[in-house]
Amino acid sequence: IHRDLKGGNILLTDKVSSGINAEYGRYPFINIQLILSTPFLPPSLRMESQFRKTIIVGDVHGCLDEFLLLLKKCNYKRELDQLVLVGDLVGKGKYGYDVVKWARENNAKCVLGNHDEVLLDVRNGERPLGGLSDTHRRDYSNLNEEDFVWLENLPYYLELGPVTSQQTETLYDKNDSDLILAKATPFNPNANIIVVHAALKPGVPLSEQSKRMMTRARNITSKGDLVEESVPDSVPWVTKWTDEHSHVVFGHDAVRGLQINPYSTGLDTGCCYGGLLSALVLPDWEIVSIRAKEMYSKPNKPGTTFNVPA
Repeated sequence: IHRDLKGGNILLTDKVSSGINAEYGRYPFINIQLILSTPFLPPSLRMESQFRKTIIVGDVHGCLDEFLLLLKKCNYKRELDQLVLVGDLVGKGKYGYDVVKWARENNAKCVLGNHDEVLLDVRNGERPLGGLSDTHRRDYSNLNEEDFVWLENLPYYLELGPVTSQQTETLYDKNDSDLILAKATPFNPNANIIVVHAALKPGVPLSEQSKRMMTRARNITSKGDLVEESVPDSVPWVTKWTDEHSHVVFGHDAVRGLQINPYSTGLDTGCCYGGLLSALVLPDWEIVSIRAKEMYSKPNKPGTTFNVPA
């Protein structure tokens, strides 16, 4: 059992737990949590985030070089910063298996993406290896037992709580030609940060959300049902998410690209398609992006621009 101070809370949990609250994958460990809320703590124990900053990275899809460069541009320090990935580490790019290994070995937090889940389906005999793309087969063949156990225990969502810090704002080189900067526009900068790969259904508790929709949905119908693709009478799910107490950070939607909304931020900017790899850096609410080195996979919809920041 691990004792930790996080955001003014005392947290007792098993060592594989991520964040204050998480919905664990298909093979959950025992997860014991006891949170003592801030009002009951003496002033000496009330503290802001234990991290200097939190970096949430969009869909990497095997783009290892861009991933490591983005972390460098964000001045990431493992011992000081919290790193969170929105899922889809594998497939489409060249080095998905190395992205998984790096994330595991560096204790990055991550939620499960649909492409990550594909490899788990093969491992559990739910789909044939021969039916996968070349990049997925390569990733599957190069993952070891530790990698698969790590993937199997990824949560479907993470609650990070309010991400605050007394650090001074990170300074970026405005003349750096590799960097593209934008600002997120949160309605509530002190909202509970929720990380999910694809979508959440408004009005439904996190523990009752559909695991399939959390990894695959993009739209919501007029009846309030999440759907995986655009259908008549449906709109982007984020247009219906208006919870003032939360801010959802997600990926999975490269066609719409960067999505900056008051209650959510979408970070899939299509790096594997030759677009960008993007990260949300908190508590600055800065969106930091770098260009892909090449097009690793052709987008399903030609002409996609990924709504990249100017």
